[in-house]
Amino acid sequence: MTKKELRKLAEQKIKEGKSRQKAFEELKEESKNKSEEIAKIIRFIPTLENRQKYKVAQTILIVALGITILFKMLAGLPIVIEKGINWLPIILLMPIINIALTYGIATYKGQYYRLVGIFTILGLLRSLQDIIGETFDPLILIDLGIAGALIVLGFYLNSKMVSEYQTVKEKYTNQQGQTRLRNKIKFVD
Repeated sequence: MTKKELRKLAEQKIKEGKSRQKAFEELKEESKNKSEEIAKIIRFIPTLENRQKYKVAQTILIVALGITILFKMLAGLPIVIEKGINWLPIILLMPIINIALTYGIATYKGQYYRLVGIFTILGLLRSLQDIIGETFDPLILIDLGIAGALIVLGFYLNSKMVSEYQTVKEKYTNQQGQTRLRNKIKFVD
């Protein structure tokens, strides 16, 4: 089974309301993929319980990302006015990363939560280079507030929606009646 097929099947099992552990056990039985590969995919799929529990934070993050998209599109407007209508696609190119991040967050792709925080920190560091040494502009506080919200929410939701897993030793009795140890993957929810 390819990773794409495995991911689709894992998402389907989670959408049915199964826990990560239950989905993992079922996928391990249904596919010939390695347990580690299955666990790496499942850990990034938020459970229905977590989606409901952190729905407000998720919505605030999406709205904040939407605001950043709008601001970046407005920043490209003077370029279009100055250079002409042929530069209109620049308005969509400027916020392309933010659009991709918003799509990932809206579709509950667990990898994107951390990326929101990282890209916001990088953008903030780049912006601070332009701000330092300039006269104080109160609008910068709005930008810093939105950036702070994106960083905090991105890392917070990453810690709540993405699960770690552990490999633990488990005793079992084989067909010969001997007690053995085997590795078992357990999700930390």
